[in-house]
Amino acid sequence: MSPRKCIHVWAPGVVGSEGGIQAYSEGIVNDLRSADTKFQVRLVTRNDRSPKVKGDQSAGWLPRRLRAIGFALIASTLAWKDRPDLILLTHLHFSPIASLLKTLFGIPFVVTLHGGEAWKLRSQSERRALKNATALLPVSQFTAEQVQQKLSLPPTRFHLLRNTADDQRFHLAPKPKHLSRQLGISANTPVIFCMGRLESNHRYKRMDSVISAAASLIREGLTLALVIGGDGDDRERLKALAESEGIADQVYFTGKIPPEQLPDYYHLADVFALPSTGEGFGIVYLEALFSGCPVIAGNCGGAMEAVDHGKLGLAVDPDHLVDLSYHLRLILENRHPHPLFKHRETIREESLKRFGPRIRRELVHTLFEQLTHE
Repeated sequence: MSPRKCIHVWAPGVVGSEGGIQAYSEGIVNDLRSADTKFQVRLVTRNDRSPKVKGDQSAGWLPRRLRAIGFALIASTLAWKDRPDLILLTHLHFSPIASLLKTLFGIPFVVTLHGGEAWKLRSQSERRALKNATALLPVSQFTAEQVQQKLSLPPTRFHLLRNTADDQRFHLAPKPKHLSRQLGISANTPVIFCMGRLESNHRYKRMDSVISAAASLIREGLTLALVIGGDGDDRERLKALAESEGIADQVYFTGKIPPEQLPDYYHLADVFALPSTGEGFGIVYLEALFSGCPVIAGNCGGAMEAVDHGKLGLAVDPDHLVDLSYHLRLILENRHPHPLFKHRETIREESLKRFGPRIRRELVHTLFEQLTHE
C-alpha cells in the first residue's frame, strides 16, 4: 500500500471563524481529511486561537501585530521539516513565502483565488509568486479570467474549485415563530433577508439598493419586513438611508448573527436578496439555496455563477431599482415565473446537484490526487 501524500494547508483561520475564505478553508480541509482520501493533512493557521486537530499549528496565540511574522516562521519551519508533497494556500497573501520555499526546497504549492484580493493584485511579490505556483484554484470562472488576464498565464494553470456550504446545517424547515417574535415581525409578514459585512469597503454588496427597493414596494402598499444581518462601519449610513426612505420601522438590523442562529434567518426569509457586484463567488447564496430560499444576486462577478446564471436564482442589476423591486414583489407575492421559486424543496434539490458538498468533495479528491502526482 502506497504511503499517504502529505499536504500542508495554510489558511487565515477555520476554528470559530467568520467569512467566506474561512468557511472555504474549513471545507477544503474536511474534504482532504475525509475517510476515503489518501492524504495526510497538516493545517497551519494565522488567526485560530488553538487548533482542533493534533498536529495542526497556529499563530493565533500571538498578539495580532506579530501574527504574520509568527505564521511565516511556523509554516516555513514545518514545511522544511515535513517536506510535504504539496502546500495549499487558501489565501494568496501567503504566496511569497510558499514561492520562496519552492525555490529553496522544490516544494510545490497551489493557491486558492477568491475575489477582490485576486482581481487587483497590486503587490509585485504576490504577482511573481502566483506565476511561480504549481497551479491556481479560482472559486469562479470570473476570478480565473481576471487573474489570467493580469498575469498572462495559460488556462492550463487554472483549476476551478468552487465553494459549497454545509447541507446538514442549511436545510429545509418551517418559518421559526420564535425568531419572528424576537425581531418583532408579525408571523404573516413577508420577509426579505440580506446579510454581509456592513463595512464602507464592502458597499459593492449593494444593500442600499435592497433598502430603496423595499421602500418603493412599501410605498406601493405592500406589507413586508427587511432583515439585514451583519455589522460594520457602514451600518449607520444604511440605517440613515432606511430613515430617509421612511421605512425605518420595517427594517431590522440584527447585528452580527451567531453561526448557530443563521439557519433560522434563511428559514424566516421569503427571499434572500444581495445584488452584489463584487463577489468572487458568495457562499451566502448557497446557504440560502440549500435552505430552499429564493435568491436574488448581482448580475456581474462571481455571484452570477452562484445562481448558475439564472438557473437557480435571479441575477439582477442593482442600479435598476425598478427591476429589483419588480422581482422582489413577485417573489413575496408567490407569483414569480422562475421555475424553482414556488417550491423550496426544488430549490434545495437543484442547488445540491450543482454545488452540494458531495460534488465538491469528489472534485477535491480527484484534483489533489492529480496535483500530488505531477
